[in-house]
Amino acid sequence: MRVMNNRSETALGIVLTSLLTKNIFFAADAFVSYKRYINAFVTLIVLVMFFWRSKVLFKRHGYALLLTCYLSIIYTLGQLLLFPSNADYFLADIPRIVLYGVLPFLIAITVEDYDYLMIVLRRSGYMIVGASIMTVAVIYHEGGLQAEYSMSFGNSVVVGAVILEHYALKDRKWYDIVLFASSILCILVGGSRGPFLGVIAYYILYICFISESNTLKSRFKNSFIVLLGLSLFLFYDTILENLYYFFSRFGIRSRALLLFMSGNIGQDSGRSGVYKLCFELLSKNPIKGTGYDGLKGLGYADLTPHNTYLEFLLYNGIFIGGILIIVLVSVWLIGMVKNRRTSIHYLCVIFFSLYVPRSFIGAGGIEKIDFWMLLAFSIMSIEVFRYQRHKEENLSDIQSLT
Repeated sequence: MRVMNNRSETALGIVLTSLLTKNIFFAADAFVSYKRYINAFVTLIVLVMFFWRSKVLFKRHGYALLLTCYLSIIYTLGQLLLFPSNADYFLADIPRIVLYGVLPFLIAITVEDYDYLMIVLRRSGYMIVGASIMTVAVIYHEGGLQAEYSMSFGNSVVVGAVILEHYALKDRKWYDIVLFASSILCILVGGSRGPFLGVIAYYILYICFISESNTLKSRFKNSFIVLLGLSLFLFYDTILENLYYFFSRFGIRSRALLLFMSGNIGQDSGRSGVYKLCFELLSKNPIKGTGYDGLKGLGYADLTPHNTYLEFLLYNGIFIGGILIIVLVSVWLIGMVKNRRTSIHYLCVIFFSLYVPRSFIGAGGIEKIDFWMLLAFSIMSIEVFRYQRHKEENLSDIQSLT
């Protein structure tokens, strides 16, 4: 892959992380009035960035883009014809999916300097954690934090947390470790449990795919971390009580801490009832499914499947939905195991950690930008692997001729 001008990769990295964390300030009441202006600004930047990278995009993926465009049109028309009752919901969601999903995906697959993009993401991680600390300060100044409107905050902070977790584990710099710990505290303040799944998943994947686990030094470090975790677990009641008391002094009531302390951290918050309803609806029409956003079309306006894979099956039927799941999971896994310990590999592991664990308890698969980022970097990981293998084969052919 050709190394591009670093200014281009800097702009690309800033746009992608801005989209990933566009809700980071929306948790605070003080910023709600500016939401429409922020969205308008982000929309303009995404469109400018798309047209800026369009030359690279069509040069590299022209035929694939045309085929994808045709398939998307067929899928859209099929949804409108088969499920006219869902048309309003489907058409209303298309602009948001395109702007915060498809266009960022198309921009991401124009990356040509993954090493520099990782540097940009690291700097963005510092800014995300700094912004989250500022947000907590603003929330405290506004009169305290309530968990009901802080879920988007936690989902934004975890982007910076996982990026800094990568560098804290890889480089062992004290400032990365301190900022990573600060991001964990910010997520705790936010009260959402889901972001912790990404943090835990990344550590497991790091041990399995990135860490130089064959060395004695690495084994000692990993053993120390495990022992430290077990020690903290033995005293978790006291630690959680002190944390909750500390936050309470500032008017902050963390829902996650309350669930930990009560022993109900594993409660599904009503998801089991939603899953049961979704399977009942799917059993009534397993071939066609319910169509996009079918729960709303059937009168369940306030419900979502809260599971991306169940959502694919429910909306598209068992056959089409099953094929989509198999293709997506295959691309994710293949992309993650190729090009080991390179920047593109790190990107795949980071976004796999950010998206896949939460996809089992959250909905809106194709509406999430981290879904599209994982898909983009997985595709490019496979492309890079194929390019390098083709290059090596050509070199061996030349050497054999000489």
